[in-house]
Amino acid sequence: MSLYQRQAYGVWYYEFKVAGERYRASTKTTDRSEALTVEAQVRAELEHAAAKREVDAVNAFQSRRIWDVAESWLARSASALKDHKNNVSRIRKLFGREMRLVGETWTECTSGRYGLPINMTIRELTAEVVEELKAARIREGQSPATIAREESLVRMLIEHANDTNNSTEGDDRSRRVQTRKPSHTSSQKPHTHAHHYP
Repeated sequence: MSLYQRQAYGVWYYEFKVAGERYRASTKTTDRSEALTVEAQVRAELEHAAAKREVDAVNAFQSRRIWDVAESWLARSASALKDHKNNVSRIRKLFGREMRLVGETWTECTSGRYGLPINMTIRELTAEVVEELKAARIREGQSPATIAREESLVRMLIEHANDTNNSTEGDDRSRRVQTRKPSHTSSQKPHTHAHHYP
């Protein structure tokens, strides 16, 4: 337990880290035993909240549609990659789509080739799905090099999803300034909310 006093016989303060974030606040008591109880309760509540945030973040990440990830990747890489037009075509093919001339207008339509479902999530994109994709391309007569490039594209999309997910988590963490007040039993004295310092 990380308790300390700023002056002899004064109020006890706690300071510790949870999930990489530092928390420091007064326990509002000069009794060390009570201070230990307060610190333990605050730490337990923060650890529980951190664990829940982690689970929620994982669920949110795995619930993202691969299609949305692909659109995000195309938008971000449009100015950085020279073969942007080819990447757009590769994404269409990955999802079994293609451009067709309908009347006088080029329209994106479902092709006759195998493709990932538009609503497939990251959670659903398993190794078995990738193997099924490869098998379908073999049946279509695609070359090994073409199949390998498509497999590389899938990995690139997952890497992009991870990169954008980590960036969002970092932004959220930088905006988190303080924690809520923990609950207390009637025998404990109230204390101020805990401020954390990145």
